Amino acid sequence: MNAIVRGWCPSLARPMATGDGLLSRVSPLGGAMTAEQARALATASLRHGNGVLQLTSRAAIQVRGLTAASADRFARDITSVGFTDASRVVRPPLAGDDPGIAPSAAALSDVIERALLGWSPLPKKFAVAVDAGGVLPTGDPGCDVVVRYAGRRWTVVRGHRTRSRASAVGWYAYGGAEAGAFVLGLPFGSVTADDLANLADRIGAGTIRPTPWRAFAITGPAARDAASTPGFIADPDDPRLRVFACPGAPACASASVRARDAAASIAAMRPAYTVHVSGCTKGCAHAGAARVTLVGADGRYDLVRDGRASDTPSLRGLTVAQAIAAVAA
Repeated sequence: MNAIVRGWCPSLARPMATGDGLLSRVSPLGGAMTAEQARALATASLRHGNGVLQLTSRAAIQVRGLTAASADRFARDITSVGFTDASRVVRPPLAGDDPGIAPSAAALSDVIERALLGWSPLPKKFAVAVDAGGVLPTGDPGCDVVVRYAGRRWTVVRGHRTRSRASAVGWYAYGGAEAGAFVLGLPFGSVTADDLANLADRIGAGTIRPTPWRAFAITGPAARDAASTPGFIADPDDPRLRVFACPGAPACASASVRARDAAASIAAMRPAYTVHVSGCTKGCAHAGAARVTLVGADGRYDLVRDGRASDTPSLRGLTVAQAIAAVAA
């Protein structure tokens, strides 16, 4: 394995050091996992890491808790079953299943992926979204470039890297057909290996597709049955879909607050607007502006209204209780 570099955009070859060990990012080839692949991912994340998986805003899967000794073994296990480094192309989540998506979307995504791999002058964080219609359009998920299908032709537009939105949870029927996909949210973008394995057992011959909205899109005959899987969000009105949170301390070395605990307390208040709880000013969980953003600073919270984690706060040095009260005000 190559040398580990802190702050590096994590990959299988170069995982990133953080508070709970090493972190790596992977994607299933073609953007969809079979049940067998999902079980293999769950098993590998438990065997070699701490069994915590997350979805990024670019539909990549983060595996946490790896060690210098186990990261190589994880990489070997996962690549042997059809996973690769995190894709730099955000594909239409339902490509190949939703007949409303441009037929050439999957092939175009593959071509762009290969081009990015061979174009070394581009920074590693440069990403492209392919927006090809359908019942769950990719839109602009916060990439540098969006390649969009409209009016029987493809166009290329500049993306907005600070754009993000909540999960579009629920059932999506393909036109008037009975077939469709069920979108399951991940609480604060995270899932355990056991819950992922349980989901794999429920989908039969279907697929699990990472999306850029902290959610999995489930396809196949058993897609509706997946809605009852523990550990996921199936209700589009669930307040956790309006609260964004990073892992926080101690999982992240940059964080000084337990962001997830505060986020859970805030979600229980059922806010009607977006709230972002960030362990530091990087704002990894939510690139865009939120109605209220709480930012960890030396074990306390600063509060930003209608802005991002990196913006100037209007209140500083709040305790957890004061921060939660400020959100409720």
